[in-house]
Amino acid sequence: MTPSFNERLFRKFQRDETTAGSVPGTGLGLFIVQGLAAAMGGQAWYEPNEPRGACFGVTVPLAQPDGLG
Repeated sequence: MTPSFNERLFRKFQRDETTAGSVPGTGLGLFIVQGLAAAMGGQAWYEPNEPRGACFGVTVPLAQPDGLG
């Protein structure tokens, strides 16, 4: 991925210009993942995987049974 695209990864309908014509998709996946993680009090992030590739992570807090939280 290009460094300029990294800033837009989690935005709605974003696609990497270098693969947009050859790889199917809408550009909604990471937007949805980030929204779900945030709704549960967590976060989603991207880290480059050198020398190429990508590493994505998601954290969400552990659920507490009713009355124990």
